[in-house]
Amino acid sequence: MDQVIIFILGYGSSGKSTLIRALTGARQIGIYLLRSNDDHIIRALVNHSSPQERGCEDHPPDDFPSSIEELAGKEPDDWDVLISALQIRYNSSCPHIEYIDASLNQDFIVKIALIERDQDRESIDVAKVLDIQTYCEQKGIELVLVDAVKDPNVEANKIREKLFP
Repeated sequence: MDQVIIFILGYGSSGKSTLIRALTGARQIGIYLLRSNDDHIIRALVNHSSPQERGCEDHPPDDFPSSIEELAGKEPDDWDVLISALQIRYNSSCPHIEYIDASLNQDFIVKIALIERDQDRESIDVAKVLDIQTYCEQKGIELVLVDAVKDPNVEANKIREKLFP
């Protein structure tokens, strides 16, 4: 099985961690056994905090995902899918696009769940959603839009159905 990275992409405090907990049941970074869509067991390395929130100096895009593996005390062969929060950042240090590009450049299969409306009922600017959708289409990245205002279990099921291996 090729390794898959599923980014839960949203602004700071948008509900990324809540969705990851609903999706995986995980409360902290580590390896968790989950069921794939074809009912196989997959080993998921789960990271609730975005690498940017953990610190760009310690987790720069070029060191992703190895810096997260190191933080979890795991090796590349320990996981099948990495589920990680990723913070939307434009025009700042460690923009989200650099993490996605770095992952693609390392031949990971990248998939994205984009939080289009956060827990505070704030919607992402439509132009930014379109930018991310266009980028994903150009790169061949599967994308699903999720709403952090809705029941996180319902939105997690949407992610599971559309993005899980």
